[in-house]
Amino acid sequence: MNRVGVRIQLLIALLVLGACAPLVPATTPPQLEHTPGAFVIVTDSTFDAGRFIVDYPSSWRVVKSSIAEAEFVQVVFVAPDESTVTLTELANLPDTPSDDEQFITLDNDVVVQVIVGLSDDVGAHFDDLAEQLIASIRSSN
Repeated sequence: MNRVGVRIQLLIALLVLGACAPLVPATTPPQLEHTPGAFVIVTDSTFDAGRFIVDYPSSWRVVKSSIAEAEFVQVVFVAPDESTVTLTELANLPDTPSDDEQFITLDNDVVVQVIVGLSDDVGAHFDDLAEQLIASIRSSN
């Protein structure tokens, strides 16, 4: 290829790159700079809500169900059989708890409400795994 052909190809490549420049934001989008809501980190086996940490079975799904603007975290751990363990961080213990909920007060005075929901086809090991999950709830320093 001659020099003129190479120069034309280089010019075309520069024009294409220049045309793509407006597509790339020059700064971080605001929704990434300030994401509202409580801080959470989910790994393969732990859920860290900033004020409490939970270990969960690897086959379970984690669904953060609190709204973005909520001060406190609500998370649902869903077993393969669709049974659930729901944890809700509370400001304090309620005056009249119901029979289907349990409350855990952690070392850092965080109160976690625990509600276990059983599916129609509850798995044989769900109770053991749910108890392990509940026993793993601990404060985050």
